[in-house]
Amino acid sequence: MECEKMLKNLLAVLHRDGGHYTKQHGIKKSVKDAISICLPLLQENNVPTPIKGGMKMPTDTERINFMEKLTSFKNYTGKVILRMSTTGRGWRLHETSRKQSSTSVRDAIDKAIYEYKTRFYKKR
Repeated sequence: MECEKMLKNLLAVLHRDGGHYTKQHGIKKSVKDAISICLPLLQENNVPTPIKGGMKMPTDTERINFMEKLTSFKNYTGKVILRMSTTGRGWRLHETSRKQSSTSVRDAIDKAIYEYKTRFYKKR
């Protein structure tokens, strides 16, 4: 019930009418029309969105290329590593000056995959 109230409040903001549109047309149509209102604004401002008809989401290649470009900035070491957290809180992909680092994001990921396969797959 609380979620429905929150959704109605959000729709009232998007339709800028205090909730009258949703009350008159129902939640389903109100949501569909709110998307029609918001999607062009997102597209105008180059905001990626997974909604069909919206802007294309970046591919994995584009994401990695972006990270590769970051490593070339002068204020970074130009080295990256993908490793398990030393405190046991998951994994980390980050810029570093460690000896076992790579000069490429792709290489750092490949090294981590190889290490994981050789260390952990055998244990299972």
